[in-house]
Amino acid sequence: MANIFICGDILNYGVTDGLVCDESLVNIISKADYSICNFEAPIEGVGGKIQKSGIHHYQRKSTVKGLKNQGFDLLCLANNHIMDFGEEALRATMDEAQSMTLDIIGAGENFEEAYKPLIKNIEDLKIGIVNACEAQFGVLDYNTGEDEPGYAWINHREIDRKILSLAKTCDFVIVLAHAGLEHYSIPQKEWRHRYKHFCDLGADIVVGSHPHVPQGYEHYNDSIIFYSLGNFYFDTLN
Repeated sequence: MANIFICGDILNYGVTDGLVCDESLVNIISKADYSICNFEAPIEGVGGKIQKSGIHHYQRKSTVKGLKNQGFDLLCLANNHIMDFGEEALRATMDEAQSMTLDIIGAGENFEEAYKPLIKNIEDLKIGIVNACEAQFGVLDYNTGEDEPGYAWINHREIDRKILSLAKTCDFVIVLAHAGLEHYSIPQKEWRHRYKHFCDLGADIVVGSHPHVPQGYEHYNDSIIFYSLGNFYFDTLN
């Protein structure tokens, strides 16, 4: 059986070497067969602020190397801050992750790249992974072109298609969702319905982030849903 570690949101302003985990966590993360986190914002020093309401987040470039050195394997980029500094910052973040041989998912320079699932063979299991976010700034929805940069929209029909396809070809399907009401400990009804729909399509596990607090979990038929894991490491200057 594959041992997969999944955690919530990571945003690092203050740790200059990018090593955001203490040794007890590093031991758990590095011993897992595959470790996943949500990388909440692009790396620093690239691009310019897009026009949007709310906070523009970035994080230390060293965070990417730090996460690699502490045992992570996959950075989820489908979130509401990954496009805060535009396409240039997204590209730099993706390039930095790939230079560290980290997998990335959920965002890209065009529609196909952003919505492309990840398939990994782990401990004799073929595992399909999908990553998508609710509609905020940078979303690739029905109003954007196929060649625009951004992140995958969780309510796009393409997400349903990807789950259905993965369920036919993979042993296990994971949906990594970034959605929900922030700082509220109970999941909204609409997301409970949507995540259960993913399970009906073939997802074995749905794991949520974005609310910044835990929102509980439930078993649904043969699947399990974690509505929000809360923050994993999240410091902020704002």
